[in-house]
Amino acid sequence: MSKLVQIVFSTSLFVLFSSLSLAAMPMPATQVESEFDFLAGMVPHHQDALESAELALRRAERPEVGELAQEIIAAQEAEIARMEAWLAAWYPVGDRQRVEADMNKMTASMGMGVGGLQGLSGAAFDRAFLEEMVMHHQMAVEMVDSLLERDLVEHDEVRTLARNIRQAQNAEIAEMRGWLEGWFGRAAPGAEHGGH
Repeated sequence: MSKLVQIVFSTSLFVLFSSLSLAAMPMPATQVESEFDFLAGMVPHHQDALESAELALRRAERPEVGELAQEIIAAQEAEIARMEAWLAAWYPVGDRQRVEADMNKMTASMGMGVGGLQGLSGAAFDRAFLEEMVMHHQMAVEMVDSLLERDLVEHDEVRTLARNIRQAQNAEIAEMRGWLEGWFGRAAPGAEHGGH
């Protein structure tokens, strides 16, 4: 086999296995045990998304990514304020540090957070931001599903918020997957899960 054929073959295999391994990345099950766990876990989860979205406002190449980042910031800042108020009113003595620590461990174990985006800009940033945000949104949807399917809701306001989060984030997941496929020719991580 010629040297050029070997290089092309090796490069093709690398690209194939890289895209397969990313698309097949397992998504951890994100279970909540109570309404309190849902609220106390969703606040830092949203805060993590805000940090990444704020970075996207400065680093994204495509205007669509910047617009999505603005939408994430607007929606999730309002949701954080609502959840913080509910936590203060309904669960003033809850162990938020435990829940926040668990959430931080989970996102760190998946390599999510602004740290992985820091050194990137332009198209490389767009791709990494979209891939991370798909996984991040999937975690939020799994938290909502756990809350609702296990009938853990104690306040109707939380049920409404949870349903709104699921609807909005599933729509954004579909949009981001479309961009990843159209712009970069690859499926988003966790695409085999269908986004619920």
